[in-house]
Amino acid sequence: MRIQSGKARNLVAAAMGNTLEFYDFTVYAAFSTFLSAACFPAGNPRLALLLSTVIFGIGFLARPLGTIISGLCGILLGLSMSSTQIAGWGWRLPFILGAIIVPVGIWIRRNMDETLAPDQVHHGMGKNVRHVFMRMPGRIALCTLLVAGATISQYFFLYGTIFAIHDLRFPAAFAISVNIALGLTGCPFALLGGYLSDRYDPYVVTLAARFVLCGLFLPAFVFLLSHPSPLVFTLVLMLLMSLHALASGACMRILPDLFPMNVRTLGTGLSYSLGVTIFGGTAQTIFTLLIDRTGDRLSWIYFVTGMLIISSSSLVFLRRIARHDRETGDGAGG
Repeated sequence: MRIQSGKARNLVAAAMGNTLEFYDFTVYAAFSTFLSAACFPAGNPRLALLLSTVIFGIGFLARPLGTIISGLCGILLGLSMSSTQIAGWGWRLPFILGAIIVPVGIWIRRNMDETLAPDQVHHGMGKNVRHVFMRMPGRIALCTLLVAGATISQYFFLYGTIFAIHDLRFPAAFAISVNIALGLTGCPFALLGGYLSDRYDPYVVTLAARFVLCGLFLPAFVFLLSHPSPLVFTLVLMLLMSLHALASGACMRILPDLFPMNVRTLGTGLSYSLGVTIFGGTAQTIFTLLIDRTGDRLSWIYFVTGMLIISSSSLVFLRRIARHDRETGDGAGG
């Protein structure tokens, strides 16, 4: 019973940490339109929006339940304030709520169980770092590419709020509150992806979900632009989110298994951080530039689809590495 209780506590703590970490980034993306008007020069809305997305990317250098909280903030602001009030000062309120991450982070650190056995022998930190960088650079690069597809897809959904307000001219309160629908859709499908990856080959599960997602991105948005209503917008994003979350849930099963125990946290964390920082931090800036320079509201969809295809190609090579590790009992290749 005590072991089960510890596992439950770890699960809750990890979920809370992920929620609050992602909350701040979700709020910034959701309120980018208001931030661009409040903090950058007027007269060129697209340039101001571009600058606000650049600042978002810089935030990763300091670095989907959080989407539900930010969506609730959007509903509350929409119900209690006018667009003028939101643009004037209301956008600051969700960021104040984000300060909750400080005490919760301290609680998580104090209560998480140590997963390493006390009698387990590990190399020194310096030796582990050299091991990863000297013997596994190919593995790190492929894992970073794998994460790139997931993070670009994730920020596609966050940019949906900006696209809805700035390009489709939907009400701000509605566009922000769509995050609730996406969060409620993403949670069960991410769990389903994890469940399926435990029962079946996680590489096949991830690749299959991404394949369908790539095939639906463009036709779904062509349909949306020909029927630009809030209902269609919500349903299209929920459909795409279900596939993205399923693929992401399975993908998280892949990364840790690609690194031996003594460098697992370092290898997984480095790959994930590089993928999110490089590709997630720049995604919304690229989306804005593509729409602005081409005048094509589908241009960013081409980019997301293309990057997801390129990212998914890494699964073929990573599966070979994983098979080699199982056959030889050696996790130090790459």
